[in-house]
Amino acid sequence: MRSSQCVSADRVFINGQVLTLETAEKSCLALAIKEGLICGLGDTEQVKHLIGPHTQVTDLQGKTLMPGLIDGHARLVRGVASLHAGLPCGRYHWRF
Repeated sequence: MRSSQCVSADRVFINGQVLTLETAEKSCLALAIKEGLICGLGDTEQVKHLIGPHTQVTDLQGKTLMPGLIDGHARLVRGVASLHAGLPCGRYHWRF
């Protein structure tokens, strides 16, 4: 989504280090999101114009924001829970 299509963002993150992972050097200080898509990226002043009356603003206070990984299958969580419950995991039975 182009910033010209984004009059008011749903959510804005400011005053932080935003890692884009496009290149090793590429990072910004602010990020704006509208309908789940990035609509603004740059320094805090460049993104502030996208803050509207209903925009949720998060001040990162110098912290780093980076893309996340969502595992819809949750295999890791299920495996750990099985181990702690003493349930069989594959051909092994673990107890802690």
